[in-house]
Amino acid sequence: MTEPLLTPPAEAPKAPTEAVRDQDKMMLILAYLGIFGLVPFSVVKDSDYVHWHAKQGLTFTGAAIGAWFSLALLGVMLRIVHLWVLLPLVWIASLGLFLGLVVVWFVAMSKALGGERWRIPIVADIADRW
Repeated sequence: MTEPLLTPPAEAPKAPTEAVRDQDKMMLILAYLGIFGLVPFSVVKDSDYVHWHAKQGLTFTGAAIGAWFSLALLGVMLRIVHLWVLLPLVWIASLGLFLGLVVVWFVAMSKALGGERWRIPIVADIADRW
């Protein structure tokens, strides 16, 4: 007999999940709600899982504020040099940034509630340093 030409692809390994305690669920949501991430970061001491998500959420919030500030500064600079024609591009970039941030926040919250440590690219590396 001949062997089949194509073999089925191997399944990708799934990320390990952790058990999420009921008392941690609200803290995991707060971890990704901007400045409210300080609450689980400072209050929850018995869960490394919640603390990790709080650090990542706070770092992500800082990166989001930095991106918004950069776009606002770009808009002001375009007004100063009278390049009004380029302002709609800044508005479109701001809208794209907002939609992207909302998607990442919802994905991060749902993964956290599902017991997964989803690492937001670049942000998680920065959060691991502190």
